Amino acid sequence: MRYVLVYRPPYSSLHPVSTSVFFDEFSRLSQHVSGPTHLSGQTLDLITTRSSDDIVLACPKTTFPISDHFIIQCPIGFSQPALSCKKTGFS
Repeated sequence: MRYVLVYRPPYSSLHPVSTSVFFDEFSRLSQHVSGPTHLSGQTLDLITTRSSDDIVLACPKTTFPISDHFIIQCPIGFSQPALSCKKTGFS
């Protein structure tokens, strides 16, 4: 399970990215949740992917609420990285 928090730092000399550039880049993500995820009827919980990624295997479904948010179930297909072994000096 992965959780992602998106934070956009304010524009500065160390981070010279304007708000419009951020929203342009962020808008290229596909949003897969289409129904309400909150008891008040709002869609607050999202599943987003790059438009070029094809990893969502089926539409997300909301189930029973946990607190005031519903649980979202969504099958996602990731390719599994190959296993690797690393020898160390310890026996």
